[in-house]
Amino acid sequence: TCPRFEDGAFYRAGKGMMTDDPFMTVPFLLRKWKAGGEARDLDLAIAQILGTHDRLFDSGHGLLRHLWDLKTKQAAGVFWGRGNGWMVLAHAELLAKMPREHPRRIEVLAAYVRHMEGIRRCQDPAGGWHQVLDHPESWIETSCTGMFVYGLARGVNEGWLDGSSSESARKGWEALKTKVTADGDLVDVCGSTDVGDLAFYLKRPRLQGDLHGFGSFLL
Repeated sequence: TCPRFEDGAFYRAGKGMMTDDPFMTVPFLLRKWKAGGEARDLDLAIAQILGTHDRLFDSGHGLLRHLWDLKTKQAAGVFWGRGNGWMVLAHAELLAKMPREHPRRIEVLAAYVRHMEGIRRCQDPAGGWHQVLDHPESWIETSCTGMFVYGLARGVNEGWLDGSSSESARKGWEALKTKVTADGDLVDVCGSTDVGDLAFYLKRPRLQGDLHGFGSFLL
């Protein structure tokens, strides 16, 4: 589908805005801004992050719903693990590139901290994160666990998060290593996912060797 911007946010034509989308746009916009120096590109990257939070962030859970539906003007879908993970990666990219003196940096950082606090609260005692974050009956999913470990660890290293997040990152890393097979493959990676009801997410395929897992593991 053809993407478009509306009110500073990115939408898939005919559907809405998904948690996946900022990672498809923010890194590109930041590189374009660095290459060309156009302030508008940085402004659009910031709008992507804050616009997504405004529409999809559930303050009670500290997590993001999967979709902002253009038809109903409401958040839809569950708290999908990798969907939240895509947002963590995009958010970290923005904070790493955004000038410290930028007038909206405090706002961007506060949104990151709120999200990572929600991520920490739903971590499984064994260390990983579930395919549906607030449903422990769903499996521990590899790609989102890698994304969250990265977001927590980088947040501590960069000074965005306090040191208490280190323990969550280390526990997550230990859980992530259990997903590696003897020959170096990865298991329990969720297949590509559209929006549906809870049963739809719980029945998503658990893949081995899927690139979504390798990328987040390497990060």
